[in-house]
Amino acid sequence: MENTLHFPMIKGAPKPALAECLTGYKKDRLMMIAEQHQVPLKKSFTKARMITELLPTLKTDFLANTDQSRFRTLSLVNEINAHAEAAAYEEAIQKGYIYLFQKDNQLSLVFPKEFADQLQRPAVSEKSESTAFEKSRKNFEQIFGYVDMNFLNQVWNRS
Repeated sequence: MENTLHFPMIKGAPKPALAECLTGYKKDRLMMIAEQHQVPLKKSFTKARMITELLPTLKTDFLANTDQSRFRTLSLVNEINAHAEAAAYEEAIQKGYIYLFQKDNQLSLVFPKEFADQLQRPAVSEKSESTAFEKSRKNFEQIFGYVDMNFLNQVWNRS
């Protein structure tokens, strides 16, 4: 790993998995990421243990700190290969959400597939929640029948 333009850079072919991206960093860089995410790591930990400790927190923090518009922007970094574009993602690179690889004098930004998978899951759960709500509504109507909201409003507001 070498630092160019104040970005931590990983030498070698780009890897899509988060754990593989973290493996490209040295222990001191993993400690810096851990400090930013407030993960208690010791310098005596092995690199593998540091990565194991960091993975759940990185996934949780990413989901908590990224809205859909920011996610779309970050997910496009796999198509970008220039120093100027990398500067726009400095914060995400420093936090360990995006990784910068250098192979044969070509830069590649990598957005780990775990983050993309994580943000696709809530869309599925929203669908299941809406179907669960629809089932509950139908069950309620079968038990209690349908009542006009105006009637309920009049009954509720009687003195």
